[in-house]
Amino acid sequence: MAHRWSLGLVLVLLLAAPSLAGKPDAKKEEPAVPVASDKEAKHELKVFQQAYATEDVDYKLDAVARLGKCVHKDVMKRLLTVLFKDPDPYVKAEAAKGLARQVPFAKEIGKRTLRLLTDDKTPPKVLAQLVYTLGALRYTKAWEPITELIAHDDDGVVIAAFRVVGDWKELRAWREIQNFWDMYPEEGKFQTGTVKVDTGAAGTKDQKAAKRKWMAKYGNKRKQRVRPECVKALKEAVKKITGEDLKKPEEFREWCRAHKAEIKKAERRR
Repeated sequence: MAHRWSLGLVLVLLLAAPSLAGKPDAKKEEPAVPVASDKEAKHELKVFQQAYATEDVDYKLDAVARLGKCVHKDVMKRLLTVLFKDPDPYVKAEAAKGLARQVPFAKEIGKRTLRLLTDDKTPPKVLAQLVYTLGALRYTKAWEPITELIAHDDDGVVIAAFRVVGDWKELRAWREIQNFWDMYPEEGKFQTGTVKVDTGAAGTKDQKAAKRKWMAKYGNKRKQRVRPECVKALKEAVKKITGEDLKKPEEFREWCRAHKAEIKKAERRR
């Protein structure tokens, strides 16, 4: 009798306090990123300043790489300065890479760097690394400019964009994904398409407008080539977004039609 009563008491306690029993489906909290002390940051910034004061790009790269491992607000600010002001794209990209570790300051980094995604002067190497950085920081407010980079000429930038929208399971990127996949249906193939324009005007205005639209969409000669690594990245992104191993653009189009309500719901988050 005493044994039964003890067992019953244990069950009552567990039901009354679920936290004691634990939640098997609960996500474990990720460990916080260790932030350096002011003293540690001051030391790293001093070492950086001495190593960075050179014309040798390799020394600069080493200096920025070391500084990026130190997580601190002052370090974050210094990395942003390097990103915006250093003339060398490799050094800029290394600074962007270091910013990916500055997780406690993700919001500020996102706000400060967002405009670089739409600046035509941003070098492709820097652009690609910045996409990875904002992806790592989970700065999802950048979803739209990152999605638009799927149409970029540079393969490295396109691959970065696909990987981030895939990791974010970004349904709102469906249109850009579809457009890219229609143009590059296979890893060893590219194709153009047709466009329709109705201006309501007489004569050849419709034809001229259609030509301008076609040139804008398909006329870039830098895009008229096979882009196998981009297509691979696209398929990986689609698998993460849809949960299905789709092989052709037609299959993705059908999936989007079948999930129209889900896509519209995601688009309302704009």
